[in-house]
Amino acid sequence: METWRIIWYDKVQMKGICTVENMILQTPRLVLRKMTKADWGDLCEILQDEQVMYAYEHAFCEQECTDWLNRQLERYAREGYGLFAVCLRDAGQMVGQCGLSLQPWQGREVLEVGYLFKKKAWKNGYAAEAARACRDYAFDTLGAEAVYSIIRENNLPSRRVALRNGMVATAHAIKQYYHMDMPHVLYCITREEWNKEKKINIRLRREEDFAFLFCVLKQNMQDLYREAFEKWEDIREEAFLRSELAKAPYWLIMRDNEPIGFFSVSSQKGNLMLNELQLKKGEQCRGLGSRILLKLSEYAAQKRSGLCLEVLKNNTRAIRLYQWLGFCITGQNKTHLQMEKKARKE
Repeated sequence: METWRIIWYDKVQMKGICTVENMILQTPRLVLRKMTKADWGDLCEILQDEQVMYAYEHAFCEQECTDWLNRQLERYAREGYGLFAVCLRDAGQMVGQCGLSLQPWQGREVLEVGYLFKKKAWKNGYAAEAARACRDYAFDTLGAEAVYSIIRENNLPSRRVALRNGMVATAHAIKQYYHMDMPHVLYCITREEWNKEKKINIRLRREEDFAFLFCVLKQNMQDLYREAFEKWEDIREEAFLRSELAKAPYWLIMRDNEPIGFFSVSSQKGNLMLNELQLKKGEQCRGLGSRILLKLSEYAAQKRSGLCLEVLKNNTRAIRLYQWLGFCITGQNKTHLQMEKKARKE
């Protein structure tokens, strides 16, 4: 169960001190440093890959790669930051780029976290790890009041990274690029929201937490149950919840030592099963539920297992969220859908 604390906080004990020239940031697995002319070959591997650059609608030519690198060097000299080379701590190999830059949005400039990684480095969580480090650098070191990511609407993997970075979609706009109208989404996290997120942690439920668990469950599910089963009986549902608490650990989601939700997971036939995920009414629709699901997906992926769940058929909002996060319907009965986010194949 201690594993959950590692996954939740994204903290891993670092071994030694990494000394890299031009280093700006380091994370448990990565080093972010300023790029140099010597990185041109690695940069071309990213920018000239059509699959990596699908959101740009074309792979870059050599001149475009050179211009891109020169822009970062100019940004370092002018602002002190730009897109950085992302390298593996152990091997020193450049696997992508991630950093901060000022970008235009609807007549103003916003401080954006941007990221692009080599295809062979995908699906390792590197983008989210590097983006979190850049977000924290923007608030801690640069004193930013808000940090953004501007993402093409159909770029779902990058949008999921933004969610894992604590951001929420705040605006939509059409950007013209490469002679095309491209719908984009503006994701944002403010300093206030960032400070709140830092105060969120988890703990195992205690016996005295039962009233909170049942209250949140009733608030969220009573109407859905009445629609699906034509009834909700407190005594019956309390007994069912107690039986579920005896089967698997339940974790409380806390902010400032006050519970704001809970979740439960267990192992089932080689997969990770999400038994329950509930947030208080005032905590919903703020991206927290999505971030928890993505953290659980990341943990399942590390174990090479899928993440499974069941959802009421009439809970259409939850179904849309699960599908957007990459879950597929694998079965159904009269009242529920079975869904799974499958383990990636190497």
